[in-house]
Amino acid sequence: MMQNLMSKRRGQVLGALVMFILVMSTIGVISTLPYSANAASLNRSTGKNAALGGTGATLPYVEMEAHSAATNGTILGPEYGLGNLASDAVDRQAVQLTPGKFVEFTLPQAANSMNLRYSIPDSASGGGLNASLSIYINGTKQAQDLQLTSKYSWLYGAPDFSNCNGNVWSNTPGGTAHHQFDEIH
Repeated sequence: MMQNLMSKRRGQVLGALVMFILVMSTIGVISTLPYSANAASLNRSTGKNAALGGTGATLPYVEMEAHSAATNGTILGPEYGLGNLASDAVDRQAVQLTPGKFVEFTLPQAANSMNLRYSIPDSASGGGLNASLSIYINGTKQAQDLQLTSKYSWLYGAPDFSNCNGNVWSNTPGGTAHHQFDEIH
């Protein structure tokens, strides 16, 4: 059974590599304006956590989510199963991009930087893979692509809900996948 599971996992990773799957979850944009923007007011449902006054604190950046943006990619989720990619994403949803697919954000105000939360497949041995992502601003390709890696994400192991610190995590594929996302600034 374990051999079947490993074979299935390798097939999933190889299929993902052939299609160059890139999954984006959230992009945070830091504002150059001298005031704070409340991310909850931009793209969160007003009914969500209404008893608590909305979601989160007022912070000096704007959070934009790929699954709420214009895209021709595949929206994954919402997903609630352990080990599923979308279940590790913000709002348990993500956008899967293959070559030629995009996520397009229209910023509500000027910005001077961004933080991209992403996931690319792990290697069959668990050592990670590298990929690049092109960024276009107002239709113009930027000189440098973002260099992405899965080297620092994708941990594996069985969750232990009775002792959160008791989990035995491994970088070697096998068991339930966790921490499938990384960030680049």
